[in-house]
Amino acid sequence: LAYQNSEAYYVGVNYLVDTKLSVGSIYQNSDSIYRDVEPIEKISAYAMIRFDAHWFGNANYTYGLSDSASDHALDLRIGYSF
Repeated sequence: LAYQNSEAYYVGVNYLVDTKLSVGSIYQNSDSIYRDVEPIEKISAYAMIRFDAHWFGNANYTYGLSDSASDHALDLRIGYSF
C-alpha cells in the first residue's frame, strides 16, 4: 500500500450543564494514511461528570459516517485528578 500525508479537522460544541456536568458533540473528518481510501468521517457525543474534588468520569460514543470508519465505539473512563 502507498502511504500519504494526512490532514484532519474537527468541529464541535460543548455545553456546561452545571459545575459538575459537561456534554457535547464533535464531527471529525480525516484522511487515511493510505492512498485511494475515502476520508474517515465520524460523529461523537460525550459527557464528563465530576463526582467530587478528585474523581471524574467520561463517556464517549462515536458513530462512523463513512465506510472507512468503525461503525460504533464506546469509551467509558474513570479518572482521578491530583
